[in-house]
Amino acid sequence: MEQIVEVTDKTSSNPYDYTKNEYYKNIVNLGKDAVPVLEDMYNKGKLTGVNAYLSALVIQDITKCNLNEKYNLDWSTAEEFYYLWKDNNCSYKNPTHFLLDFCLTIKY
Repeated sequence: MEQIVEVTDKTSSNPYDYTKNEYYKNIVNLGKDAVPVLEDMYNKGKLTGVNAYLSALVIQDITKCNLNEKYNLDWSTAEEFYYLWKDNNCSYKNPTHFLLDFCLTIKY
C-alpha cells in the first residue's frame, strides 16, 4: 500500500487516482485470498488513513462487490466501508469460513 501512495500525485483529491498504477493492480491480482488478509490488517490497526481507504477499494475490486451499486450504500471512509462490509458483502466469504460455519452448526 505504501508504494501506491508513493507513486500517486499527492495533489489529487480523487481517491481513484491511487488505483491507476501497477502496485494497486498487483494487489487486486492477488485475488480473493487477499480479502481476509486486508480485513485482518484493518481490524488490527495496521491500515489507517489513505492505506485503509485503498484497502476498501481493493476489496471491492477483488470481489466485484460495489456496496453503492449493489445495496445503495454509500461510504466515504474506510471505517464506514468496513462497518457496512460486515453485513453487505454480496455473499462473499472465504470458502473455509463456509465450511467452518457449516461444521459448527452440525449436531452429532
